[in-house]
Amino acid sequence: MKSKCIIFSIAALFVSLSISSAYAETDQRVKADIPFDFYAGPQKMSAGTYYIGLDVENDTVAISDDAGRHTVLLLGSPADGTEDKAQLVFDRSGDSYFLKEVDSSALDFAIPESKAARASVEDSARVNVPLN
Repeated sequence: MKSKCIIFSIAALFVSLSISSAYAETDQRVKADIPFDFYAGPQKMSAGTYYIGLDVENDTVAISDDAGRHTVLLLGSPADGTEDKAQLVFDRSGDSYFLKEVDSSALDFAIPESKAARASVEDSARVNVPLN
């Protein structure tokens, strides 16, 4: 039992260090005020102010709330951007919002569709939130 606790502690430390290094290596960090609850990958996030860090080299997006209590790291891929302004693009289905894309001056980044988004069968619409 003690060895399992030690292994768990080491794993938690590794994850913590990985998150810290992901923030240190971001190519761009922007702020967004999101007025609705949303899904970032499988993680449900509350409405509020978020910081979005983009890491081009590792194809990752780090999303953290204003207080730094809730963070999600997402793998993505460069997208073909057609927008000239920096924004987050969400798919809305019913009362649910799913992060689909991060468009910025540095790059456009597509987020793979989550299981929750695939399970949503209602008609969807696009919603854009500007980045600050």
